[in-house]
Amino acid sequence: MAWRRRLLVLILIMTIVSLVITGITIFILYNVAFEQSQDRLVEIVKNQARLIEAVARFDATYSEQDYPGGSVEATLSQIIDAHEHYEGFGETGEFTLARREGNDITFLLSHRHEEGKRPSPVPFDADRAEPMRRALSGMSGTLIGRDYRGAIVLAAHEPVAKLGWGVVAKIDLAEIREPYVRAGVIAIGWSLFVLLLGVVLFLRVINPMVGRLEENEERLRQVTETIQEAFWLATPDWSQVLYVSPAYEALSGQPCESMYANPRSWLDLVVEEDRQKVIDDISRRSTGQPTAAEFPEYRIVRPDGSERWILMRSFPIRNKQGEVFRIAGLAEDISKRKRAEDELRKARDELEVRVKERTAELSVANESLVAEIEERKATVRALRKVRDSLAEAQRIAHLGNWDWDIVNDKLYWSDEIYRIFGLKPQEFGATYEAFLRSVHPDNREDVQQAVGRALQERALYSIDHRIVLPDGAERMVHEQGEVTFDEDGKPARMTGTVQDTTERKKVEEELRVSQEELRHLSAQLLEAQERERKRVARELHDGLGQTLSAMKFRIENTIGELDAEEQAESAAALKNLVSMAQRAVEEVRRISKNLWPSILDDLGLLPTISWFCREFGEMHPHVHIEREMAVEEDSVPDALKITIYRILQEAMNNVARHSRATELSLSLKEEDGRLHLTIRDNGVGFDTDPTAPQERLDRGLGLASMKERTELSSGRFAVESRPGFGTTILASWKCT
Repeated sequence: MAWRRRLLVLILIMTIVSLVITGITIFILYNVAFEQSQDRLVEIVKNQARLIEAVARFDATYSEQDYPGGSVEATLSQIIDAHEHYEGFGETGEFTLARREGNDITFLLSHRHEEGKRPSPVPFDADRAEPMRRALSGMSGTLIGRDYRGAIVLAAHEPVAKLGWGVVAKIDLAEIREPYVRAGVIAIGWSLFVLLLGVVLFLRVINPMVGRLEENEERLRQVTETIQEAFWLATPDWSQVLYVSPAYEALSGQPCESMYANPRSWLDLVVEEDRQKVIDDISRRSTGQPTAAEFPEYRIVRPDGSERWILMRSFPIRNKQGEVFRIAGLAEDISKRKRAEDELRKARDELEVRVKERTAELSVANESLVAEIEERKATVRALRKVRDSLAEAQRIAHLGNWDWDIVNDKLYWSDEIYRIFGLKPQEFGATYEAFLRSVHPDNREDVQQAVGRALQERALYSIDHRIVLPDGAERMVHEQGEVTFDEDGKPARMTGTVQDTTERKKVEEELRVSQEELRHLSAQLLEAQERERKRVARELHDGLGQTLSAMKFRIENTIGELDAEEQAESAAALKNLVSMAQRAVEEVRRISKNLWPSILDDLGLLPTISWFCREFGEMHPHVHIEREMAVEEDSVPDALKITIYRILQEAMNNVARHSRATELSLSLKEEDGRLHLTIRDNGVGFDTDPTAPQERLDRGLGLASMKERTELSSGRFAVESRPGFGTTILASWKCT
């Protein structure tokens, strides 16, 4: 619209200039004609006055006695006779002769405007007959004034001093002006016609260019307003922002008008520590200096106080002389990516701590698990590589835009879409039907339904589907678009974007497989840990425990074999050895049961839980334990028994170390086809927020171990806790 307004202003200026030039030309021609008419009248009146004076002198010499009335009447009669044969000049020009009689001006000749009669006398002081009044007053010259009729005339006046007469030659001013007025109207008409013809030809030439310019501008607007990144265009010195897309408001929390009013207002949002590097990067790119391949990542603080990470990609635009005259860029919100990287880093650190902890606990089994641990580390490194590849793929997105004229079924594709679909740009006429033929047959109906919902229900068009390339290859794309409706509410146009997500889908699949492999490795590691614990516990019980028991019995037998005198000397020392041996035996048994409770193999899960609760109660008499065992021993799968025991053991150890509880309830029951384990205490509780303080590290590792054991055995795990309200551990498994 701005272009069209400028064209209208240009046409208006051309019209005014043409009319002014035509008017000036007519005015100059009129002035020249006016001066010529003035000179001609002066010449006529002077000649006539001198001629009359010459006739009067002749008559005064020769006709004074011969003509009745004397020489003056003789002169007048000759002039009247000559005047009767004089038709005047032009349409209104005439020659008048008058004399003053008393206070009146008396005209001596008949006039063409009085139908050949003499005009009536005019009072000398009347506002008419101004030229004649001046002539009779002895003045000579020209003027524009009213004649004896009261009409405005151009007149030359001259006195005939010898006779006391006045001579006037005049012509109506309207007659002088009329041809120039007519010529001016004709000239203006032709000028307007020629100008109109020129405007029509000019518009026929310029309209296609303006149309293409407006169309390109509209396409650019659609692209910049469809993408999630904020697009901007500014002068190199940032004194003026030429354009900023609406996405800037969602990204920064400030209106776009703030950028137009103060082009550097966005720098006020940048965190102080990051501001200088952003300014340096923009300055180098604005002046065309060599810059690093990496674009700056920086933080901003929005008006609501929230902090976001931004990736700024800016590019200099050069003119034909190679000078930078514009700078454009994209600002992308990468806060989610940064949070994902932080979470992945925390998960990596937690995983490394867990690996170190388990390595320390299983030092005996370390040599047999070295190969598996190395494989796990390799898996972690592979996951990091996949993560880096995925981050790079998110940064460099293959994105194209399309515009579908629904009424005429014309579909516009950008060159990038042709490349995504494996075609050369503009290789074939893109239509909706041609697009559907490129969609994978299994996804074609889904695409048609999504388009139908967008057209009929005004829903957002967003879908992931496969396409088939001309060579038979398949690719995955994501489409998003919106519909524009006409005044009648009918869909008229649909615009949107296509993004090639094939590589991203491949990376997601590889990540899923890696996670499955990691879960499988963790299950194998736990299984190996339990096997090693069971082996060590058996060796402690069968080997060291029996040896210590034998030593104890041997010492007691030795005491019995000593005589009374020897007993008095050695009994105290030997009894101390017996007591130490007994404590060693009990310690070996305790360690053996902690590593692997043999009662679990001998009697089953329920007796093992009862035994463990008694042991816990003896060690922590201030904790009251309530048990509800509403399940049969045979209902619990053998593979699940050690898992339930380890969860119970870890949970009750957490109660003893952290909760400061006085009551603890334990429930194991079968309900709704699932086996439910619930452990609840009335302790101090804790904050389940993952960003809670570091003091929960030990408890966090224990909870993670319980959760991992539950999920590896195809169960569900949950923790409910609040500071001051105790903690509840919930685990359940599907009954088989």
